[in-house]
Amino acid sequence: MTSRSRHVAAAAVTVAGATGTAAPANAKPGRTTGQRTWDARSVGAYEVIPLLDAAGTFFLDRQAAFPAATPEDWDLARTVDPDAFGPGEAWQLAFRCYAVRGPRHRLTLVDTGVGPDGSPAGGWAPPPGRLPVELDRAGIDPADVDTVVLTHLHEDHFGWSVGLDGTRVFPNARYVVQRREVANLPDGDAARTYVVEPLRGHRATARGGRGQPAARRSGARRLRPGRPHPGAHPRSPVGRRRRRSRPGDRHR
Repeated sequence: MTSRSRHVAAAAVTVAGATGTAAPANAKPGRTTGQRTWDARSVGAYEVIPLLDAAGTFFLDRQAAFPAATPEDWDLARTVDPDAFGPGEAWQLAFRCYAVRGPRHRLTLVDTGVGPDGSPAGGWAPPPGRLPVELDRAGIDPADVDTVVLTHLHEDHFGWSVGLDGTRVFPNARYVVQRREVANLPDGDAARTYVVEPLRGHRATARGGRGQPAARRSGARRLRPGRPHPGAHPRSPVGRRRRRSRPGDRHR
């Protein structure tokens, strides 16, 4: 199964993906992304900063991507996520990453977008992404990122993890991904050749880094698969891999 057909099967976004909620009182002024203004939000001791890496039109019309969707489904989707609807049957995607500032000035990046020109996502997504520019606008130096969490290994989630030469974009970060996600990659998969093998070459290992499982390192927590959330494709058949949940795959 090709990379492009995987994303048709996986569904880039679900019809009922909801994100258009009102900003809370503690939301900070946001930036205009070309679609709408997205705010940094405080959640307890954490600040979550949305970063738009790329935006573009999906290569299939929305009804072709979601053939089982009814007119009522589309009405609901338009209500909760109007930015996803382009002219005609076009389905608009926004590829976002999230920076999370935590206690003791810890800085975590969740996913790394579609990446530069030449990245694996270029077969269907709109690189080059602009994550480095967005980080700069947010006042974030890539060298200050402590942890990079890859929610899963679809091409539009790991693009800026490394450069085209395999060099880590975030040189001081510990990269974290579910061990099972790596184990289920077939030989030759773009995720394995583009990001996993280069990171392992830098002594980054699945769930661990520096030769240890993350759960055994001081202050680290083990990642566990989560339940699907609005805006995620809840189950992703990828190649011959067993169908399983993919936490984190949302585009709005």
